Amino acid sequence: MEKNDLVNILLRDDLYTIGQMLVSPAMRFYDISNTDRIWNDIDLNNVKPLFRVYVGSVINKYLIHSKIKFPTVVSSYDIY
Repeated sequence: MEKNDLVNILLRDDLYTIGQMLVSPAMRFYDISNTDRIWNDIDLNNVKPLFRVYVGSVINKYLIHSKIKFPTVVSSYDIY
């Protein structure tokens, strides 16, 4: 994954949140969730970040459902 990529993170069956790739290998998670993985009109600069963690292949393999490619979802500018 590249810096600033946004992904759907599976929290539990039918519950997802957004993860943003930061400077590798860190990822930030946000205080936002939904049940369908469809995100519209979201600016992550205005959503509370919950935490940042270092991620590895386990996260990529088991928790990331898909990349978020909706043009109305804006990455946070604070990527450090």
